[in-house]
Amino acid sequence: MNNRSKKQRNWKKLAGVTLLELLVTMSVLLILFTVAVPQLGVLVAHNTRTTEVNTLIGHLNFARMEAINRAGPVSLCPVTYSDPNTCSDTSWTDGYAVVDEALNEALRYQQASKGVDINPTSNFASRAVFQDDGSVRGAAGGSFSLCTIEGSVKPRRVVVSGMGRILLSDDANCENSKESDGSG
Repeated sequence: MNNRSKKQRNWKKLAGVTLLELLVTMSVLLILFTVAVPQLGVLVAHNTRTTEVNTLIGHLNFARMEAINRAGPVSLCPVTYSDPNTCSDTSWTDGYAVVDEALNEALRYQQASKGVDINPTSNFASRAVFQDDGSVRGAAGGSFSLCTIEGSVKPRRVVVSGMGRILLSDDANCENSKESDGSG
């Protein structure tokens, strides 16, 4: 019995941690969180921007294919929260829609992201219209720069050629994207 009580006392001694061990562990965790948390914010911003780029490319491709299938003009245009089915001449901050121009019918609607701004070139300021052959109205085409609001991630540029081909470019500039000519 005496032997058993000694084992129980030794086990109780080994069951806990000392204050020094706890402080060292907390210090290491604090250092890890200090390094990791800012990088986590950049990772989230990068993923948000990438998601918006892919969504915009998907909607542009959808608009082009619908123009070909319907044999008539289909546009991608900015809309407002109050009327997501009608193109507006406002900014792209509320969202955008794919609209059949002949029927004036919204085919798809995309609400704007809270973390990414879409800045079109002057050719696409009010809308990007695809013709029945898949080309873009206006021979020059245009582009959209997608920039994170806090500017922590490099912007991307979605370029639409005059023939309606959609390309992705790294040469985006958020400061003057509305003045650029859309080439590149």
